[in-house]
Amino acid sequence: MHFRKTFLAALYWTFLLLSGNAALAQVLTASLSAESAVCQTATATISLYNDQAEALTGLELAVQLPPCAPYLPGSLSGGQELDISDTTAPIFELPDLPPDSTLVLTFQQKPSCACIDQINAGEQFSNQFSLSYDGGELLLPGDPFAIETGLLVVTNVVNGIFTGSKGQTFNRSFTIRNTRFGPIERFTFEDAHQGGLVLSAAPGNVLPSAPNSLLLELDGAHFSAVGDGDEFFEFNESITITEEVLIVDCGFDQFSSASTVRASWGCDSDQCQQAVQTAVVKFLPSTLHPVMLVEPLSETPVCFCGPDGAQHGLVIKNEGTEAATDLTFTIRQIREGTGIDPLSFFIDSAGVLQSVMPVPSEPFEPEALCDVPDELYRSAMISIPVIEAGDSLVLYWDVFYCSLLCNQSDNRWGFKYTYYKSCPPIPFISIDEFIVNASGPEFLGVLDGPIQLLDGEVHPFEYQLLYDSLTSLTGELTLQLYIPCGLSWQNDPMELGGALPSSLDLLPGDSFLLVQAIYDLPLPANVNQLFFDLGFSCDELCQEPFICRDSLITSCPDNGSCGAMPPSLLPIEVITSLSDCSPGGAPCSLQSCSTLSPSHECQPDSVCLQVIEGYALAETTFRRINLGLADADDDRIPDGIGIADPALARTDRA
Repeated sequence: MHFRKTFLAALYWTFLLLSGNAALAQVLTASLSAESAVCQTATATISLYNDQAEALTGLELAVQLPPCAPYLPGSLSGGQELDISDTTAPIFELPDLPPDSTLVLTFQQKPSCACIDQINAGEQFSNQFSLSYDGGELLLPGDPFAIETGLLVVTNVVNGIFTGSKGQTFNRSFTIRNTRFGPIERFTFEDAHQGGLVLSAAPGNVLPSAPNSLLLELDGAHFSAVGDGDEFFEFNESITITEEVLIVDCGFDQFSSASTVRASWGCDSDQCQQAVQTAVVKFLPSTLHPVMLVEPLSETPVCFCGPDGAQHGLVIKNEGTEAATDLTFTIRQIREGTGIDPLSFFIDSAGVLQSVMPVPSEPFEPEALCDVPDELYRSAMISIPVIEAGDSLVLYWDVFYCSLLCNQSDNRWGFKYTYYKSCPPIPFISIDEFIVNASGPEFLGVLDGPIQLLDGEVHPFEYQLLYDSLTSLTGELTLQLYIPCGLSWQNDPMELGGALPSSLDLLPGDSFLLVQAIYDLPLPANVNQLFFDLGFSCDELCQEPFICRDSLITSCPDNGSCGAMPPSLLPIEVITSLSDCSPGGAPCSLQSCSTLSPSHECQPDSVCLQVIEGYALAETTFRRINLGLADADDDRIPDGIGIADPALARTDRA
């Protein structure tokens, strides 16, 4: 039950007031009936009865209150405030009191924290009254009364001393009791610590607080759950505040965090009393650290001049026990003819897509033929603020190709990354570049034939083409056979894996013959052979002009080209294309390029195109022989007598 202290001081004063010859008897009763406790309002009641035939007029009541229990302005009932400039000595004006009538006057007092020292000293309190009226004045002493106070005490602490490491969470509790009769309307709970901790607690309303501090306020909403269920924290009622403590310090530089816990109450901006308790958390060195796993993703194209990009990505996971922060990922294209689109980057985090902008570098200039974005780069760097332990995300971007001739469905690129972890000994982690060799199914052609060509002979050749989709593709396949001069076409049907070409063309060049065969897809098999013959004749060789070698020494130019032997290898090349890409056609499509270079032993004379008819050998030598000796007869021979004199040496001739 809510503590209510009712002190009734029933004072009966009988006094005579002389008015003419009449003797008037009045009866006045004063009482204090309220919660006479610190920070609680108390109501004082004054009762005045006129038992005479004449009215009492000009009534004024002056009250002298304890300094720590002043009058609450505006609380007067039954009269008017005449002078309340001093709330410990207010003066009230009372209405006239007719005969045989009673006047009841009430007002409120509020004992402050200043009363506690007197309470602890065992002192009592009293109100004094002085009543004046037309014709007289009367002093009315008040009986002493008591004021109670509350007293908070921390009676129990659980986990007041705890040892743990970063990332560990534990509960600690403080039980607080009111050990005196004064009810408490509200109090605050504060835990001020030395850092390295994150605190939350219940019950209580969280208030703004300083760094490294938790501040709660407990009021009637919380007190109703304990004791007698009312909204006051009363004598012998207890409440337990439980903290959840998260250790966030690494335990290398700081070894503990002490807390000063205070339960405080008061009123009117004054603190009446506080209970103080201490607690400490001892830190062990942290063993938490992030473990980053990064898996590359690569999409390989079949068209290499645009307009579509090939999506690439990194699956980034933190499988460690703490967050990785301030991550940077640097991506670099190694394959020639490729560039990164900086506007294509986005992050997929558990299905939530977010665009991000990298810091690009090394601009890539594509060929005019390619239909690709205007700004492409060879390298880009992405920053990610944090990846918590156990979290993962996928970083995506597009790579555009602008690559002509002999393209395979592949990409070669690299990535490296850095990040920070919160604890020593190595807070900064840098991972070296990892090279990704991504490739799709290989479009492979292999040309095989003789190692050496013999003059006047016809030689057989075999070409094998392998691709995993030749039996399912539609469109056309173009095969181009480049035959250098010296070799002659033998009019083979160019049957590829049992399929004849839909068109077969012979296109002469300056130093080669191009045999172009076009096949309708699909082909009979994914592995197909082509057999053809080529004849060889030394007389048909048509290399660039060169100077024939001779046995005489000649004055050759500095490039050393004279006297070179004619090339002894003849390169035969086959280029096979899937011609289904736009723009660009075959050069921008999948292409297999295969070259075979057999040797020959044709005599140089048979291929000399420029013969030198004569050679010249020039040689010049000189030496000095007079060595500075006298040469009186100027025969350029020293006279043989005398001492060598450098001043005599001739410098105008050899």
